[in-house]
Amino acid sequence: MATSITDYGTALNMREWTGASGINVTGTSDLAPIESQADMIQKLVSEIEKVGILYCSAETNSIYQAQMMGSVLTEKGINYGTYTIADKEELEKIAQKAASECDVLYIPTDNTIASQADLLKDILVSEKVPMIAGEEGLCEAGGRIRGSNRCVFFNKDKEVGC
Repeated sequence: MATSITDYGTALNMREWTGASGINVTGTSDLAPIESQADMIQKLVSEIEKVGILYCSAETNSIYQAQMMGSVLTEKGINYGTYTIADKEELEKIAQKAASECDVLYIPTDNTIASQADLLKDILVSEKVPMIAGEEGLCEAGGRIRGSNRCVFFNKDKEVGC
């Protein structure tokens, strides 16, 4: 039994995931609707030059979602850059770089970044950069952002947040 697994194929290290593992495992997935998040990015920022995808490279679920978002943005003709951290100590420097280079940030479900939500909020408010997040804790911090900054969290295909 497992919970909050973004992609079972990735978690089980299965190269050709068909939706069935062949072993006795069951659970739920916390995969956000990536396509809907990309649509929200387009609605949130009218003239996008660059989307920043910020995530921890030590979290396989984050890597998976970042790759999916990159593919969707490419299909939509939207330029993006990836900004990775190895641990929470790197977040301030990398988030500042991403915020200074991008019009909006996408942050997948990422426990490392979520643990530093207030730090990230301070950076984004200072740089006036909105974010789309896959983790509720980030939006709880980001939900306090007002003005031109917004945070949208998707929960079971429903937009939540401000």
